[in-house]
Parts: sequence; structure tokens; C-alpha cells
Amino acid sequence: MNEEQSMFAEMLGIKQRQSAKPVQVVRSVTRQVSDTVDMVDELDVQREVVEEMAIEKAELEESLAVLKAEKQKLEHDKRAFEIEMSTIEMEKASLESAKACLEIEKQGLKQEKKSLEERVSALERDFAELKRELESARAGNDELEEKLARMGRSLAAARRAAAESGRRVEAGQ
Repeated sequence: MNEEQSMFAEMLGIKQRQSAKPVQVVRSVTRQVSDTVDMVDELDVQREVVEEMAIEKAELEESLAVLKAEKQKLEHDKRAFEIEMSTIEMEKASLESAKACLEIEKQGLKQEKKSLEERVSALERDFAELKRELESARAGNDELEEKLARMGRSLAAARRAAAESGRRVEAGQ
């Protein structure tokens, strides 16, 4: 027997014998104990692995739940963003339409301004013509006043002459 086997045999209380049977018994018992220990160790290891896997599974499920919640929040945010973008697009279209309307109105105002400028120019020409006519009428009026004054003087002279003639006729009769 080798040294290990003899120590093991002593521990089990088996006396050394010359025959191989006790060695085989010891080897058999050792194998059984070793197998049992291996099975117990393996079961403990498997139990620990299963527990660790269960913990990891719970953590993964928790992470999955968090990720699902985040995904829902992101989808909600995405929908809100899409709605906001749609609103912005509508506002942009509305502003572009308003801009086009303002441009049309601006063109209309330019035309109206041009028309009013032409009308003002025509009124200024009419005013200048009326002013010339007024000045001409005033000049004619001055001439008429002079003629009227001369006629008045001539009439006064004619009346005096007629009165003088009338007095002579009365005196000469």
C-alpha cells in the first residue's frame, strides 16, 4: 500500500492487510465519498448558479421594465415632437400664406400709391392752370376796373356836359 492509502485506511479503522481486497474497499469507499462530495459540491454550485441566474433574471426583468418604460416615454415624446413639428409646419405654412398676402397687399399699396401720385400730379397741374386763370381773371378784372373807372369818368363828364347843355338850353330859351 502506498502512504496515502494506508493513512486513509487507518482513519477508517481498517487494518493493513496484505490482500488487495481492503484496498479495493477503501478505494471504493473513497470513490463513493468523493462522488458524493462531488455531487454535493456540484449541487451547491448549481444551486448558487441558479440563485445567481435568478438574481440576474430579476435584475434583467427590472432593467427590461425600466427600458420598456423609457421606450414608452420616448415614444410619447416622439409623438409629442411629431405633433409639435406638425403644428410648426402648419404655422410655417400659415406664415408663408400671410407673407404672400402681405406681398400682394404691398403690391396693391404700391399701385395705389402710384395712382395717388398721378392724381396728385394731375391736381397740381389743374391747380396751376386754375391759378393762371385766376391771375388772368384778376388781370382782366383790373382792366375792367380801369375801363369801368374810365367809363364812370366819361359818364360823369357826359352828365356834366348834359347838365351844362340842359342849363344852356334852359338859359337860352
